[in-house]
Amino acid sequence: MMAARFLLRRAVPALRHARCYADAPAAQMSFTFASPTQVFFKEANVKQIDVPTLTGAFGILPAHVPTLQVLRPGVVTVFNDDGSSAKYFVSSGSVTVNADSSVQLLAEEAVPLDSLDLAVSPCYAVISTQRIIGKLLQAWLCSPLFTLQYIPDFHNNRTQDCLEYNRGLFNEVKSV
Repeated sequence: MMAARFLLRRAVPALRHARCYADAPAAQMSFTFASPTQVFFKEANVKQIDVPTLTGAFGILPAHVPTLQVLRPGVVTVFNDDGSSAKYFVSSGSVTVNADSSVQLLAEEAVPLDSLDLAVSPCYAVISTQRIIGKLLQAWLCSPLFTLQYIPDFHNNRTQDCLEYNRGLFNEVKSV
């Protein structure tokens, strides 16, 4: 009995000090990138992918930890094995990184960045963003909560202005 206990005490520390090594990183990464209208990559071997997500932009290399992320509007950069890179604008979607170093990027809308007319596109984005922000701000200013909290003396005048504004919004939305 004592001999068994002695051997067990000697064996346990030896097991605790055994070194374990991680698997070697995958040399290649299989990448699939598609939108409903076009397939950009289908199981292509690439070196790195940079993606914009709701939690921040990050790069994907072979042997990346498995993850599932939601894309935000931005530029996806794909670095090929030969050192060249391609950039794509994506509106939204998802990216899945699997344990076997395969990556699937599914975008709702995606276009190659070089096919966009950057001289015109930002103008439309700024104009539409200003319209949306203006309408949201006006709707917030016309909300009963804002009117009662911040402008109690002018409540009757504000109510009339807001009713007219909301009628205009309704007619604008109805005509679309």
